[in-house]
Amino acid sequence: MMASEPLLLASGSGLLGFAFGVVLYRGDYCMVAMLRDFYLIRDTTLLRSFVLYFLAASVLFHLGGLPGLLPFLPPPTFAPPSLATMAGGLLFGVGIVLAGGWVVGTSPPCPLKT
Repeated sequence: MMASEPLLLASGSGLLGFAFGVVLYRGDYCMVAMLRDFYLIRDTTLLRSFVLYFLAASVLFHLGGLPGLLPFLPPPTFAPPSLATMAGGLLFGVGIVLAGGWVVGTSPPCPLKT
């Protein structure tokens, strides 16, 4: 079975995405809080974790492309955003601010946390 088969790529991406989502939820990871803490109280704890994540993802993405594990580099979805995409992003941003939450922060607290 080749690594570029759509079902294999989709299932692997789904499993990694699920695991990453669980980690983000359990860790109360929030990019808004990360920037807020940096600007208001100069706490870089969350910001350093984001930089580490970004560097690790960049290196792994590059290493995955070297032996041909990724069927294309860069992915074809990396293109300038369309007007509809920008309008949707703006609408989402305004809506989430009006709702008083953010992507990870709108979840109810986990009852297992101490």
